Amino acid sequence: MGDITVKDNQLYLHVFKWPQNNKIHLSGLTNKVSGANILNNDNLKVNFKQHKRGWITIELPEDKPKTLVPVVALDIKGELKIDQTIGIDPQIPTMISAIFAKCKGCKSKELRWMQKFGEWKYADNLLNWQDKGQGVWKVDVARAGQYLLEVEYSANDKVDFSEWYFEFNGKRLVMQALDTGERENSARQFAGRTLYRFRTDKVGVIELTTGKQTISVMPKSKVMAGGINLKAIHLKPVHN
Repeated sequence: MGDITVKDNQLYLHVFKWPQNNKIHLSGLTNKVSGANILNNDNLKVNFKQHKRGWITIELPEDKPKTLVPVVALDIKGELKIDQTIGIDPQIPTMISAIFAKCKGCKSKELRWMQKFGEWKYADNLLNWQDKGQGVWKVDVARAGQYLLEVEYSANDKVDFSEWYFEFNGKRLVMQALDTGERENSARQFAGRTLYRFRTDKVGVIELTTGKQTISVMPKSKVMAGGINLKAIHLKPVHN
């Protein structure tokens, strides 16, 4: 939805995509906010609510300002202090990269591969799994409810049909990994490197509670050929 920059005692929210319900949910800011306004729009003041758990809800006007990238400035008190816990937004999908996971019995590593026309891609992945390996993310959920879990990964034919547990608050979903077309020593890659092809699978709907909690992933049984390359998980709020 946007980027954040900071200068002195102001936090700047660069809004690339105007939210449909005119609300921004910001997590991780532990400072007290004393004011908020939209720059280059007669410094229009906007309402906000700072919740006890660290989330801030900002109420934007219905009409997007006539500027390429609107900027919301938050006035904060004191030196900037951030809680690094990943926030799960209650209205838009949240992508949680493998780089933020703590890995035990697996490895976090950056993979690089070449797409068509010589375009290089790179992303951190959880890989080289042991039989009882586990990757764990710590998250902060703004609003309790149902969320659709999607998993972004790559796998070769040796890992095809392997099963993986995703655990939330003591409950589990099972994903069956499929061969994504990943190939070692590919002629399409420079110096015969591995060609990584990623897919994103819908795994199921889970219930998340409000506040901080963990999400974990682990192999269901014996790991073959190092297991999947897990790039990210995605959580999409289910709106009834």
